[in-house]
Amino acid sequence: MARCTLDPPPLSRAQRHGHRQHRLAWLLREENLLATPPAPPRQPQSFDLKPKAPAVRPRARAMISLFMHGGPSHLDLFDPKPELTRRSGQDYAGK
Repeated sequence: MARCTLDPPPLSRAQRHGHRQHRLAWLLREENLLATPPAPPRQPQSFDLKPKAPAVRPRARAMISLFMHGGPSHLDLFDPKPELTRRSGQDYAGK
C-alpha cells in the first residue's frame, strides 16, 4: 500500500520515546508531582582538604607494597596448580 505524500513520515523509536517523555512530564505537572531542581549554592563552596582522624584505630604497623612492572598476574601466583605438583622435580624439556 502506497503512502499518501501528505501523511507525515513515521516516527523513529527515539522520537516516539521523546513524545512519551513529554506526555509524562505534562501529566506529572498536572498532578503537581514534578520534582523541583535543587537550589544552586549562593556562596562559593569550600572543601576541607585537611587529613581527618580515622573512624577506628588502625591495627597494621607496616605494609609491604610490591610494584612489579610486567610481573605475573595475581591469578598466576595464588591459584592452585596441580600440574606443577605432578611435575615437581622433573626437568623441563622445552620446545
